[in-house]
Amino acid sequence: MNLKTLWTIILKTLGVYFLLHLIAAASQLVAGLLSLASMPVDASTMAYVLMPLIMFTIYLFIPLVLIFKSAWLIEKLKLTQGFEQERVDANINGGAAINIALIVLGGYVFIDSAPVFLQQTFTYLQNGTDLPNNTGSGSMLIQLAKTIIGAFLVLKHQVVGQFIIKQSQAND
Repeated sequence: MNLKTLWTIILKTLGVYFLLHLIAAASQLVAGLLSLASMPVDASTMAYVLMPLIMFTIYLFIPLVLIFKSAWLIEKLKLTQGFEQERVDANINGGAAINIALIVLGGYVFIDSAPVFLQQTFTYLQNGTDLPNNTGSGSMLIQLAKTIIGAFLVLKHQVVGQFIIKQSQAND
């Protein structure tokens, strides 16, 4: 495997990791927009809404560049320069490495979010409140979404990997 392929795999893995954290940024944006309805519109209120919007935009831009424009990023950052050897001795192709990265990241997200979701669900059931009246319902739904996405990445890693490879080839 050459250095460019290795850097491509690393950048795409980081891109998928950032994409998973986009859920948290989206929840902050929704919370900011919902709180705007009950507040008078002034400069501090707009700043409260604009910061999550800026974060969401950054969290959307970074994974798109890392996943779909990795070759351009490797060239601009000159990541392949300064190495004595042009090849890295590894007997793995790019598709298999992306699949492994998707399984690892999906497993990490699932393991990280499933216990939190189950604990919040148990607390919700103990309290017996309605879901809209529950103060932790937003967090519980975010943890559910992260758990489903983590399981999807582990179970359907080949489909997601093929999509990433196809989109990368179309953009290069």
